[in-house]
Amino acid sequence: MNWLSNFLKSKGLNFPVTGILEFPYGKVDIDSIHGKIDNVWVGGSRFHEYVINKSQQNLLPEQINLIVDTLKIFNTV
Repeated sequence: MNWLSNFLKSKGLNFPVTGILEFPYGKVDIDSIHGKIDNVWVGGSRFHEYVINKSQQNLLPEQINLIVDTLKIFNTV
């Protein structure tokens, strides 16, 4: 998360980067884990959809395309 944020900033792109740790086959103890833990969201199966839907920070399609184009430097296929 920090590396990606710093890399994007080095390319002139200042976008918030949030970590999501999803356990698709696990069950998270929701009695002890709520929301973020040290800036990383933790949840069970399909948790990423919940976080995305709850987010108040939405990127415009042009911003997403700019990020994707910048990250294509790592495409080795």
